[in-house]
Amino acid sequence: MQQKSVYENLFRKGKSGVIVLFDPDRTPKEEAIKKMEKLNKNDFIKGYFIGTSFQMTFGIDDYVKAIKEHTDLPVVMFPSDHAQLSRYADAMLYMSLLSGRNPQFLIEEQLKMVPFITESGIEAIATGYILIDGGKITSVEFMSNTKPIPRDKPDLVAAHAKVGELFGFDLIYLEAGSGADFHVPFEAIKLTSEYVNIPVIVGGGFKKISDIEKALENGAMHVVVGTQIEKGKLFV
Repeated sequence: MQQKSVYENLFRKGKSGVIVLFDPDRTPKEEAIKKMEKLNKNDFIKGYFIGTSFQMTFGIDDYVKAIKEHTDLPVVMFPSDHAQLSRYADAMLYMSLLSGRNPQFLIEEQLKMVPFITESGIEAIATGYILIDGGKITSVEFMSNTKPIPRDKPDLVAAHAKVGELFGFDLIYLEAGSGADFHVPFEAIKLTSEYVNIPVIVGGGFKKISDIEKALENGAMHVVVGTQIEKGKLFV
């Protein structure tokens, strides 16, 4: 059986905090490394995700290796499809878009990832990915051709999360989308974290530290932040 060391240490143990998302298309590795000089000194930062909705940048392995060379924190792939994988990451989110009804992102991309996971031996963290309306059409909504769950339906969010838990997933990821106008509602975070017995992380649209802290208070294990760090408005 595959060891889940990153999963246990990042999502099951330790303190809650922020996971930084670097998008190689929007943050070149030199810029990411420069930002990490400050990020690595902040105890609130617990790890790094690397992923993008539409990969324009080649050399994902070099990007991952560069990030790993500059931190002792876990570096986890956050792939939107089977082409965005690297054996040099510590782990990967093996995601199924539970809120959508597009089979490509429910099962087809996941099937294409199997040879890589089997051959590389990378730790794959089964993740139920749930998209929630963030106030505008985001890249993930457009690229996945799926509708997000309405913001005023926290019970529907929690029910989808429960499906993920019953399917045996390790993790639930509530996402408003990169650059969303509004983050995942606190009510949805609270209800979901009470409804399932697996860790819940949230991302998209978080612009203030006070909102990040409130998300954690409402049951999120970690908050994923990308755009505001990219813009130099949080933690850097």
